Amino acid sequence: MMTDIQENKIREIADKWGINLTGIVPPHDDNVRILHEKRNIPLDVLYIRRFNFLIEESITDFLNRNGIMASRRYDLVRLIELLSKSLEKKQTKITISTKINGQNLSINITDYETIDHLWRSANIILDCMQDGEYKHLPKYDDEYEGEYERLFDWYKDKECYDVDVPKMYWGNIMPFTTSELEEIINYEMKSLEKIANNSSKRISNILSRLIDFYKENGIFDNTTKTFKTNEGCFLYDCLAELKVIPNDLSYNNQEKYQYIKRYYKWVK
Repeated sequence: MMTDIQENKIREIADKWGINLTGIVPPHDDNVRILHEKRNIPLDVLYIRRFNFLIEESITDFLNRNGIMASRRYDLVRLIELLSKSLEKKQTKITISTKINGQNLSINITDYETIDHLWRSANIILDCMQDGEYKHLPKYDDEYEGEYERLFDWYKDKECYDVDVPKMYWGNIMPFTTSELEEIINYEMKSLEKIANNSSKRISNILSRLIDFYKENGIFDNTTKTFKTNEGCFLYDCLAELKVIPNDLSYNNQEKYQYIKRYYKWVK
């Protein structure tokens, strides 16, 4: 559900762009009219809630269910790839850097065993996170299990301490091989691309419904073929506020309008 802060922000955006969230009285939509007359709910609240239902719940939930998990898996498999190469080449230094509150921070991991523990832990997390997404890989074929000792011969040559290959399978979870990591990376990249395309189509369909609904109820001008520039800017700023689309601060009014129009024309 949209928070009170977000509802107030939508009102501020509407005021900024001259959008009347009250619309025509009485409303064209029967459901809105009944809720307004029988339950005394303000019209602007009902129209903001409709915005929330169509945009935030329909689009954001879709992205959360699909895109976030695929993105997490992709990030994790790239980390495993890096750690695998470090272990295989016996590179005993990994640098992690970030920026927090404007301050650059970094740490060097120079202990081979620590890198090894990170590698094994990351493999376990990815194995749990994939939840059947990678069932086509050989590692999930019971008959293939014995081949893993040969694929990880480099692991037996560790200089810091001796570990037999089977002992690295924490919780009976085998690590991902180099070829499997490459296959997973390609798989997740295609998944993210597909999700992006599907989310664009979803945004287009829902924006079309919302714009038509707002036109019918007098919030948007219903004499235009598409919508006015200020109406497009209102939609852009609202979608950016709800984090459905990225907020490009460099966009002027016409660029915001064209951004929304591109989605609207997709289904028109």
